[in-house]
Amino acid sequence: MENTTAVVTGAGGAIGAAVVEGFAADGATVLAGVHHDEGRFDGTDAVETMRVDARDEFDVEFLMERAASEGGEIDLVVPCAAVFHGDPGEQELASESYAAFDDELRTNARGVFVAISEALPHLAADARVLVPRGRSPPTPNRATAATRCRKRLRRP
Repeated sequence: MENTTAVVTGAGGAIGAAVVEGFAADGATVLAGVHHDEGRFDGTDAVETMRVDARDEFDVEFLMERAASEGGEIDLVVPCAAVFHGDPGEQELASESYAAFDDELRTNARGVFVAISEALPHLAADARVLVPRGRSPPTPNRATAATRCRKRLRRP
């Protein structure tokens, strides 16, 4: 991945951090957008960390502009920012608040849209966008209803 510029939002989470570390280990220059910077990537020369609210187009626009100014065009975008206000597979739809649902939708769906939209002016001709996604348990039940509802909203 030498000469590759990658941008990862949600880099402070488990999946985002693993993606950042893997890309950096393979030689990419990575801009890691994190909600809270706890210094997770300090000491990794190939990683620059920026505090970013993945739901906010102005924060993400600045992240993408910074990536383009550091490494030229952006070769790879991975929007990993996600939240869930409950225990996966345990949160019943009837007990989920509107505020929690709205926050999850803004982060998990809008955050992907924002990352891709703000990256577009800075993408290389052969750039890639990788969008991670999870799976619901194979046997639906009352507790998976909220998760399935969110996943249906995210499907193309």
